[in-house]
Amino acid sequence: MPPLRIATRASELAQWQARRVGELLGDYELVLVTTRGDRERDRSLSEMAGQGVFVKEVQAAVLEGRADLAVHSAKDLPSTAGPLKLGAVLSRADARDAIVGTPLEALEEGARIGTSAPRRAAQLRLLRPDLEVVAIRGNVRTRLRRLGELDAIVMAVAALERLGIADPPWWPVPEEVLCPQAGQGAIAVECADDPALLERLRSLDDHEARVEVTAERAVLAAFGTGCSIPLGVRAHASASAVTMRAVAVHPLGERQLEVTRRGVDPEELGRDVAATLERLGARGFLEGIEEA
Repeated sequence: MPPLRIATRASELAQWQARRVGELLGDYELVLVTTRGDRERDRSLSEMAGQGVFVKEVQAAVLEGRADLAVHSAKDLPSTAGPLKLGAVLSRADARDAIVGTPLEALEEGARIGTSAPRRAAQLRLLRPDLEVVAIRGNVRTRLRRLGELDAIVMAVAALERLGIADPPWWPVPEEVLCPQAGQGAIAVECADDPALLERLRSLDDHEARVEVTAERAVLAAFGTGCSIPLGVRAHASASAVTMRAVAVHPLGERQLEVTRRGVDPEELGRDVAATLERLGARGFLEGIEEA
């Protein structure tokens, strides 16, 4: 049997994730892909929200027959179904954010903190309006090199753990303080509609992780793929139910809406949470900002 060809972004973290999938499946080789999100680093992620800028070229490698599997960070997947089948969601790592360099509570007034995510930026402005939030882009190592120029950086715990980064020091932030991105900490594996390959991927699929990611993505899908409202959402699945907390944050940190729900069907729960955020006025957070 020939080795499985696994398409992935070329970043260190993306390759780690793809190798993890390959090691679990057997003989494999990587197909490295450069995505639009990697090329257009002069543009902010908020400008490209909902466009799948880190996944479309990776999916294309499978669609064009250059690869058998596409491996992504689940948080990068567009909220609506794509051209491939979601074959597996691996057991989820820590979904929290982390502050790198200086603990959040130790940052002095006027300190500069960097992040690439509009969600993190909005929550930080709400928590600490005295801080200067600086937009940064690049892979994990590139962002870490900004320390010194910046007093702290916000990154995903899962990324730091997977790359074995202990220096510079970092501190996890409770989910109640910084609500994570939908799918954060989860690895998603896609393939074509191939029954044999889908069956093979079943061995990697973690039921609780898939339920959580499904519920979280349903919140995003309800707002639409072009939504640029900063949203944090975290679901916790048990054997019998799913508990979800979601926040919509004004981009300037002026206000936050919060919803907590419990349900059985993850997609229905996600839609219910999104509808409640809408009733509370989440879409109004962008009024006046987009025109400015």
